[in-house]
Amino acid sequence: MVAAVESGGLHVFHVSSCPEPIVNTFAASPQSVIARTVVATPRGDPAAVQAHLDALTKPPGSLGRLEKLALQVGVVLGDPPPPLEDAVVFVFAADHGVAVQGVSAYPAEVTAQMCANFSGGG
Repeated sequence: MVAAVESGGLHVFHVSSCPEPIVNTFAASPQSVIARTVVATPRGDPAAVQAHLDALTKPPGSLGRLEKLALQVGVVLGDPPPPLEDAVVFVFAADHGVAVQGVSAYPAEVTAQMCANFSGGG
């Protein structure tokens, strides 16, 4: 699979089996091999993938570049995405000492609630 990001969005291509030996054709014209072996495939809906990301337990857009990458991967994999097998996630959470002073954006109880939500898949 080959993915290319252009100004219009993410374009996904599937590489099919080569119609003739690559060595002979590449010597003549690499572009012709690419033109014959790369075909456009359906892709996931970017709006649906973004809606899924926004529904997770986090402020929308808070993951920065990682969130943009997750959007690209989601579009490539489609909807629903294939399951990840043998995936492991470690979540480390704590409250800063200022949380007890009442100056934090969220009270300390929210940390445990968010961790419970994470472990439930949210």
